[in-house]
Amino acid sequence: MRNFNTIEQKWLNLMLDVNFLGKDILKKQVSTAVIIDEEINFSNYSLILRTESSTPYPFGERVPLIMQAYQPSGIPIEFLLHVVNSFIAEFEVYNAAGDELDINQISLEDIKFEIRVQ
Repeated sequence: MRNFNTIEQKWLNLMLDVNFLGKDILKKQVSTAVIIDEEINFSNYSLILRTESSTPYPFGERVPLIMQAYQPSGIPIEFLLHVVNSFIAEFEVYNAAGDELDINQISLEDIKFEIRVQ
């Protein structure tokens, strides 16, 4: 079990600065979250989370927001915060083309957001 490192926290802060329904609840959940497991492979970086927050996210959307960081190659790196049973459960980062993912080399210069809760 561990806390978010600096780069993970930076990504989450960028995502949670966008306005969407339930943002404050997810911010609270993230602020008390710890990483209980990690699944890292060639093109995917997945953190399994547990939050101490008791405030449930009231919307049914599993992935309320997607952040896409377009790389100089034109391929996006996608960032997803998964909500299961009203609480954050996973933070996933992956290369949309399936290419190798180097988390220390992700450009955040060209970011777009897909808000999935209305």
